[in-house]
Amino acid sequence: RHGEVLLQSRSLWDETLPAAAAGEATRNLPGPLQQALRARVQEVRLPRATEAYRVTVATDRSALDADVAAFRQRTALALGVLVAVWLAVLASQVQFGLRPLRRLAHQLERVRHGQAQRIDTDGLGSEIVPLGDELNALLEHQQRMVARARTSAEDLAHALKTPLSVLAAEADGDGTDWRTTVREQGARMQASVDRYLAVGLAADHRQRTGVAPVAQALCGLMARVHGERGVVFGAEGIDEALQFAGARADLEEMLGNLLDNAGKWARQQVSISAASDEGQLRIDVRDDGPGLATDALAQVTQRGVRLDEREGSSGLGLAIVGDIAASYGGRLVLENAEPGLRATVWLPASRAIL
Repeated sequence: RHGEVLLQSRSLWDETLPAAAAGEATRNLPGPLQQALRARVQEVRLPRATEAYRVTVATDRSALDADVAAFRQRTALALGVLVAVWLAVLASQVQFGLRPLRRLAHQLERVRHGQAQRIDTDGLGSEIVPLGDELNALLEHQQRMVARARTSAEDLAHALKTPLSVLAAEADGDGTDWRTTVREQGARMQASVDRYLAVGLAADHRQRTGVAPVAQALCGLMARVHGERGVVFGAEGIDEALQFAGARADLEEMLGNLLDNAGKWARQQVSISAASDEGQLRIDVRDDGPGLATDALAQVTQRGVRLDEREGSSGLGLAIVGDIAASYGGRLVLENAEPGLRATVWLPASRAIL
């Protein structure tokens, strides 16, 4: 009452607990032997008492401190074990996750050493399979480029064989007109070199070429080349938005060969049309000539095969078209259109890359 101690336990001996401040419920107090105590303060009102009495009950907190220390120790140990397990799981997950990449690296090493032609995507995992497919597509593209360059070199050697033979024969002759011969055969060899070097270049999918301007320009050129026979070349109705995903020179080489071949066989008319079909560019060149026999359709695209005996025909035109189309992942298809022959070349169309 008024801060006066009315009653205290004998366990305190001659000591007195410090008075608790108003509003305090629990607090830490020093004991009679300077041990740590945990005290609870509670106000109590007795019957017929005019004032409230403040009662303080304290106990030794060493057991509580021991329990807290044990809890902290167990918690630290459990946390350490948990972190160790988590690190082990993380390491195993990384190890397992990188296994498909190591397998992919092994596959690429086999391809580099010539032990395989493509990457085996079995067992790579669903996340790595698309990467393997793209690498296979790249490998196939490079293989087509190598085959195209090798074929172009063979064609160039074949084209240079005749002029070289003429020059050798001139060297063994009397040499009365050797300047004219050298000039003519030199021009012929230069034209062959320029032609086959252009054909042997790698396909460039990054370029974009409008189909309509190339087709119209070539039709005008072919109309002059075959003008003596009165053959009409038409390229109307081609959508101006159609684009070939490749180099302009390659498109000109393919369409030029197809139109020239059609002009040789046409009676009166050659037409060219283009459209987008199933995500690809389809170009049709059709003439009104006699067409081809069934067995000739398979032979005419082979290198060096000539179905006509006209001067200057090397039999390489349609084969070159097929090679260029194949280098872009396309193809050349020949079929009788009754009347005439229809040559269809499938090529990659320009499309947005997301």
